[in-house]
Amino acid sequence: MRYLLSCLALCVFTAQAAVVDINSASASELARNLQGVGPAIAQRIIEFREMQGPFPTADSIQLVPGVGQRTYERNLPLIQALPVKTNGHGQPPLGQGSE
Repeated sequence: MRYLLSCLALCVFTAQAAVVDINSASASELARNLQGVGPAIAQRIIEFREMQGPFPTADSIQLVPGVGQRTYERNLPLIQALPVKTNGHGQPPLGQGSE
């Protein structure tokens, strides 16, 4: 019964939230759409992305301090890590990839 309720809650949550590309989403998009991610963790995700480069896979978000396996698994249907378009020098074009 508990499993059924958890699945139902996840379905309801997923229907209300949008899929988020962790390589391009703003801090406000991350905080608004990911469960257990508030403004502080959202900002850490942005800072991590700016320092380390784009996330190669969705599960690499777990490398960000404060985002563990549980948060990742809770948001798994909502997280994607799309490739970042570069300007030919390995950097995202100006105005992309950061808030």
